Amino acid sequence: MHFDPTINAGNLIAIALLAVTIIAGWYKFGGRIDMLEYKVETVENTLQTISDTLKKIAETDKKIAVMDERQLALEKNHAATAQTVENLRKGEGFIQARRANVDGEYSR
Repeated sequence: MHFDPTINAGNLIAIALLAVTIIAGWYKFGGRIDMLEYKVETVENTLQTISDTLKKIAETDKKIAVMDERQLALEKNHAATAQTVENLRKGEGFIQARRANVDGEYSR
């Protein structure tokens, strides 16, 4: 293998074409890269918005779960109160409930 140190017209043309190709590619793809950066930034902003929304939904789900528990407790309380009222209608109450020591102050 032998190295030829002479420079001829073909070498100059090849170097010039390489330089033109690099410059043209730089301008051509430079705009696309800027657009790609803009699109990536837009996607990141959208993902951040979705993340914030999901956090708010999770907080709302927790609040709904607490409300459901409170509703169940109120329903149990209501059922107990309704049973007490029903027992009072039947004559079984706080004073007359099968007590033998009540001496007739309240009628059965």
